[in-house]
Amino acid sequence: MTPLRRQAARLGLAAMMLTLTSACRPDAGASDYASQEPFGAEGSGDGGPTNALAGPDPWTPGEDRLSIGAFYEGGSSDLVPIDDATTHLYVYENTLRLQPVTTRVEGLEATAIEHAGGPWWGCGVHWDLARDMGAWTTLHVSLRSDVAAFAELELGMNDADGTYTVQASTYGWAPDDTWHHLAIPLTDFDDAGLSRDRVTAVLVLLGGPGANGDPLLIDNVYFTAAAP
Repeated sequence: MTPLRRQAARLGLAAMMLTLTSACRPDAGASDYASQEPFGAEGSGDGGPTNALAGPDPWTPGEDRLSIGAFYEGGSSDLVPIDDATTHLYVYENTLRLQPVTTRVEGLEATAIEHAGGPWWGCGVHWDLARDMGAWTTLHVSLRSDVAAFAELELGMNDADGTYTVQASTYGWAPDDTWHHLAIPLTDFDDAGLSRDRVTAVLVLLGGPGANGDPLLIDNVYFTAAAP
């Protein structure tokens, strides 16, 4: 894709997000917290794994780490749980399905984002009340897929005025059927226009067309702060 076409596609996805994140969010769909529940615990009998993986960078007590209540089962110093009251995991316009899978890098499961076969897809973790993310410096996310349709994946954050995205490929992402552990400076979202002191969607994922059922795995999502 040429830079001009890539920019046009990005603007198109951002325009969709501006519509979806208006005051009433008319077509975002129901919050999908249930799909994030851990499964496969010791003695559960569901056939899932019984060994929780530590992940590539496990949390240690005393470390500043924020969990946003989705796509992560590890420890943290701060947690904003998804409660379906003021915090939500939204699937935009039924453009994808979320399924737990045992191919993971931490905890007992990862999540498969399954494309619904439309011209675009998207989901995000939204907060009804804006929060100040100024104390946090880096977004960490692990991704895996072998489907070329996910090559142009974008990651974003929202404030009250819009959605601000970066290309995952800038940080080493490629759909080559291996896990990629991305570390994205939040200053890159600032540079795109985000007001980090009034964040309303802490994680947004967006992409283009694909075939129904195309999978993208996501796991190990958290935020860290710079060392003092």
